[in-house]
Amino acid sequence: MCRREQTPEESGHRSKASGIRMAGGLGVADIQTVVEPMVQDLRDKFREQLVAVVVYGSHARGAAKPGSDVDLLVVVRELPRDWGAIHRLEDEWARHGRRFGKRFQIMLASPDDVEDSVQCAAPLMLEIHHAHVAVLDPSGFFGDSVMRMGRLTRERGIRLRRPGGWEVTERAVSS
Repeated sequence: MCRREQTPEESGHRSKASGIRMAGGLGVADIQTVVEPMVQDLRDKFREQLVAVVVYGSHARGAAKPGSDVDLLVVVRELPRDWGAIHRLEDEWARHGRRFGKRFQIMLASPDDVEDSVQCAAPLMLEIHHAHVAVLDPSGFFGDSVMRMGRLTRERGIRLRRPGGWEVTERAVSS
């Protein structure tokens, strides 16, 4: 039986990139007025199926420019099995986000998708692990996934060399 790790809230860890701001860059606090209503609309639509909403990318790194889009990972239970249907939903939510005066890049994923991405050290998950702000994670699912990702990157010797550039050893990819 696996031992459950603490959630970020239990451990006092709120997010990987909270408080980070590069000189002249915009962070999550600068887009809070557009992210909050988007999260509320996601809650209204997906209800109890909504697991987590995470800002990643340039805003999470504190390096966004005024015209930068907002990258959101939206973890939802019971997504369609068809990739085409998922992409149409992502596009629909990206269009919906324009009403808040910002461009959104939406990535929909199931909890299983997130778990698989953590286990295989998927490049996008490495980037999200490096810089993210969980704006909704009531069950601690995403926080637990991030802690597992951190442990796996250390165990497998995966290292960030530069933003977007990771050193992945042969032993890093699980078989």
